[in-house]
Amino acid sequence: YSSKDIAKLYKTKEFGEWFKKFYESLEPKQTLIFTSNIDMADWIGSLINAKTYHSKNNDQGIINEFKMGKERTIVGVTSLTTGFDAPNIERIINLRPTKSIPLFIQMVGRGSRLYEGKDKCEFIDVTNCLLNFGLPEEFKGYRTKEEQMTAKQRMSKVEKYFEFNKKEKDVLD
Repeated sequence: YSSKDIAKLYKTKEFGEWFKKFYESLEPKQTLIFTSNIDMADWIGSLINAKTYHSKNNDQGIINEFKMGKERTIVGVTSLTTGFDAPNIERIINLRPTKSIPLFIQMVGRGSRLYEGKDKCEFIDVTNCLLNFGLPEEFKGYRTKEEQMTAKQRMSKVEKYFEFNKKEKDVLD
């Protein structure tokens, strides 16, 4: 995907209004948002009043504030996908489509670090990467063509996964 094409798709008034309303409806948690380019990161950051971190704004203080919990959300591009360790991440919102399984694994992995009091990390995928690659527990070794599920089979599995989590949430409420 080209980052310009992605920006055309997402950087619209309608998407911006939807995303801001959606984000504001979420329970406050340490959130990492992945975007496809700097312009989009800055735009999303301005919509939800969040700090951005990328090659044009790489102030380490932003990272430190996020890791200490002083900043609830950080919006990033490439630099936060690999080598970034903030175990307190409780939610990832993916606005960055990719055809790369290794990159997607790295993005999911940002929320998989252990942290006292953290028992899970929400992964909200706006881009359908989960539909394309499957659930994280399927990442153990890349699948061959024969092992890959069709999109219809994967959607069924993803729906069952989220239905289970919805039931679990209903039980907890």
